[in-house]
Amino acid sequence: KQWEKLIALNNQDGGTDEINFSPVKARYVKIIGIKRANLEWGISMWEFEMYGPKNLNPGEKERVIGENIQEKQEELEKAIAELKRNPGKLNPGEFHKGIVYTSWSYGELGSLPSDLTLVYLQKLGVRHIAIVVPTYQESVDSKDIVIHDFEGGDTPSDESIEHAIKTAHLLGIKLMLKPHVDCLDGTMRMDIMASADWFKSYKNMILHYAKLAQKNDVDIFCAGTELENTTSERWEKEWRDIISAIKEVYSGYITYSANWSEYKYVPFWDMTDIIGIDAYFPLTDKNDPTEEELVAAWNRVADGIEIWLKDSNLNKEIIFTELGYVSSDGTNKQPWATLTNPEDQKEQADALNAAFTVLTARSWFKGLYLWQYFPQERWSPLGFSIRGKLAEGVLRKWYNR
Repeated sequence: KQWEKLIALNNQDGGTDEINFSPVKARYVKIIGIKRANLEWGISMWEFEMYGPKNLNPGEKERVIGENIQEKQEELEKAIAELKRNPGKLNPGEFHKGIVYTSWSYGELGSLPSDLTLVYLQKLGVRHIAIVVPTYQESVDSKDIVIHDFEGGDTPSDESIEHAIKTAHLLGIKLMLKPHVDCLDGTMRMDIMASADWFKSYKNMILHYAKLAQKNDVDIFCAGTELENTTSERWEKEWRDIISAIKEVYSGYITYSANWSEYKYVPFWDMTDIIGIDAYFPLTDKNDPTEEELVAAWNRVADGIEIWLKDSNLNKEIIFTELGYVSSDGTNKQPWATLTNPEDQKEQADALNAAFTVLTARSWFKGLYLWQYFPQERWSPLGFSIRGKLAEGVLRKWYNR
């Protein structure tokens, strides 16, 4: 009930902070967020640790950070030696046992925690990873796309991406590189407005990462993600030009990650090797559907894709470049949404299991990339991450078949 003010910080820029202060005796520590660094997003704090003087904490083992790093490095080397294998080349018809690997940090993908997470995923049964590369524009009508790949920035550096690719390859994991464009004002990328200047900027960005993918033997390159407002027939010529340019610098498989409401209208599927869908299809109108209802809903979705595929005369395989559910009640109704409803791990697991049950029986379906895992051991009780949740058992079951 009685609180003593310990320290106040102003005008912070995010990242890691080490704060020193005079020792105090306390049972609880309270953190109050006064102002958001980015007004469009909530306050994110991944980790918080308090340390006191050794003489006031009898019986506590002193933490030696260097020793811990050495321990983890030895753990990594041992795991790679045991799990090391050649991923080989991606084959037509191969089933993608994938996850989407996300970082909004300059160097995180090149870190020891990221390497250990890749080991964890390999043991889980994951054999394909899509590395997201976030890039930015100010608003939906901006013409310039920027890359924040500088120290303290929120685009992974080329060096950190290359490190993650190398580690994944050592573990026998195949890779997709998946650039995203996000609006800094919080508007959804589906609403981005195209223009000739925008396509020029987009082409410069996407070719940079296509060359990076070629240099590092990446199996699949994603030419775009959920840019629904730019993939109409009006801009077909520009997209065909971009994909042709990608093919000049990149020799692997090419896909496009269409939003679930977009895939039927993309006019350039013939130029891709694999059709990609970010499959956040709404399933039922219930917060607590039965497993049977979820299976029936997924059958309706799969039937619709099958009819479209036949009518379009597209003799192509389909992968779900993203599929995910939060562990909140009602996630099946709006799978794309981050909800504040009560925790419901069972609905998250049931919806994922229903997807596998239905889709693995369809000949055109060649796997999925689950949204999402972070490059370190962290998760949200209500978020998309399935680490340590019921849905992770579902993923393990299907990926180890």
